[in-house]
Parts: sequence; structure tokens; C-alpha cells
Amino acid sequence: MGSNIIESRLAEGEQKHLLLLKEATDLLCRLDIISTEELASLLERRQILIDWMQDFDESLVQLDSSDSGMRAALVRFRTLQEETIRKVLEIDALVMGLAKDKCSSIEGRLLSLTKTKNLTQRFTDSDIKPRHNLDGIL
Repeated sequence: MGSNIIESRLAEGEQKHLLLLKEATDLLCRLDIISTEELASLLERRQILIDWMQDFDESLVQLDSSDSGMRAALVRFRTLQEETIRKVLEIDALVMGLAKDKCSSIEGRLLSLTKTKNLTQRFTDSDIKPRHNLDGIL
């Protein structure tokens, strides 16, 4: 494989890693407003990117890096790859933490509503009826 081809493949790999980082950042920014369908689509796109990256990594192992320029390009790519993946994992951890907090908040609200509904139902179903005695007033 020629060095131009390898360099273009490495550039493509960089673009895919940066796209994965963008997808992670978009999810973090839109977590409160993203629909279920959009989330499913985003996760599917991310999985496609990850599958591509794994195949790409396997193809990099087979490269002959005896050329010092090629070796330097691979080191630069690996550095970018590690930094990008670290950032994606950090963002994903934030997203998971925020999603758990959101679920806990929703769960708390639902529990509160359930308690209110139960109390209201008990009051309306009970035999306690307001008593008005107007005989003593008139």
C-alpha cells in the first residue's frame, strides 16, 4: 500500500473519530430534548462508526511501518485516536449520570403523584361526608 493511500486512510480514520466525538457531544447537548427515535438513530450511527473503527484498527496492524514518515503518521493517528476515545468515554459518562438523575427525578415525581392520587382516592371513597347542620343557626 502506497504512502499516499495510507495517509488518506489515516485522514479518513481521523474524520470518523472526530465524527464519533461530535455525535457524543450532540447527545450531551440534546439529552433533555432528544426523542426516543432520534436517540435510537444516534446510537445506531455510533455503532456503525465503532464497527468501522474496529475494522480500520485491524487493517492498521497489517501495515508495514518501517518507513519513519509512516511510523510518525501512525503515532499521530494513534494519539488522536486515544484522546478522542477518552473524550467520548468522558462525555458518555456524563450523559449516563445525567440520564440517571433525570430518571430518578421522574421516578420521584411519579411516586409523589401516586401518593397524591391514593390520598385523594381514599378521601373520596371514604364514608366521611361533610356535615352541615343548619338547624341550630336558623
